[in-house]
Amino acid sequence: MDYRPGPDFRVVQLTPPGSACSVRIGIGLTDAEPGSVQGLYLVVPDLEAARAEPMERGVEVGEIRHKAPLDA
Repeated sequence: MDYRPGPDFRVVQLTPPGSACSVRIGIGLTDAEPGSVQGLYLVVPDLEAARAEPMERGVEVGEIRHKAPLDA
């Protein structure tokens, strides 16, 4: 979906094929500064493939960080 009712609001909804979940990006959705999001989780069945795809398109992607339980 790409919906833009005016110059100050636009929403683009991205839904991966077969997914029951979407990501929304746009203008006027939040007043947060671009790049200020922290603690965002991306849950995928194949982490290496999900990381490799944007990298193949020239996107800078950080290293994979695995979380361990406190008692590990």
